[in-house]
Amino acid sequence: MDINILQTMALLKTNWDKPERKDYMELFVPIVIQCIRLLEHEEVSSPSVQKQLTKHFGLSVPSNIVENILKRIQKRELLSAKNKILYRDNDAILYYENKNQFVTKRDGVVREYENLIRELSKFAKEHYQLTWNDTYTERCLFEYLDINGITIISSLTSGVPLKQVLRKGKEVKKDLFVVANFILETEKNRRDIFQYFDSIVQGNILASSIYLPDVGRVQKNSLTPNSTLILRLLYFLWVMQEKLSSKHARSCYYCWKVTMVGYIVLSTH
Repeated sequence: MDINILQTMALLKTNWDKPERKDYMELFVPIVIQCIRLLEHEEVSSPSVQKQLTKHFGLSVPSNIVENILKRIQKRELLSAKNKILYRDNDAILYYENKNQFVTKRDGVVREYENLIRELSKFAKEHYQLTWNDTYTERCLFEYLDINGITIISSLTSGVPLKQVLRKGKEVKKDLFVVANFILETEKNRRDIFQYFDSIVQGNILASSIYLPDVGRVQKNSLTPNSTLILRLLYFLWVMQEKLSSKHARSCYYCWKVTMVGYIVLSTH
């Protein structure tokens, strides 16, 4: 079963909640193991795993990061090396997946996501007389998260109600305004749906953390950044993004965003 990028974000959050989780790189281990199992051949390489990550999970992960994850999996004896070529151990991988209940977790994430899409479509119909199919609903949700992700993260880490930090309706097109009101409604009256939405946002933070240098070596309490400073910087980055247009400027913004995301992850867990 293939899942889209939003479902993958929620799955990463599920992996993060595991008590045996050691570091941020560990979040991707179950997903990479699943990709290894789905390969059509026994031989395992970084490029082949990268293709599976994109095809089945919507992830684009650099080859050096995939190689580091493969080394970790090899140490667990799920892969073996012969003449510098990696081969999977099918029995060991099957045992690992059954033990960690990967398929059960993935299917649970998919069910919750489908419910989120249904409820958002229903909300658009009942409150705004808009008829959205699943594809369009997903597109609106994805676009909304792409635009407001930083703002939502700042709310989740500070405890400030979303109503106080989301952009006003007149500043966004109507469809995204519908999504914003749906999220506000779920925060107030449908905590089960909002918690899943929350997991997507936090999963996005965790996905970004893999790009930080030496992320696996950072201890949970080794950094204690000032939360007020973080939120001010997040706001500054958001305003800066709105004003930037050149490709180079947006690249600079992205680098700053990834850096700040790392600080948020370290300071909130």
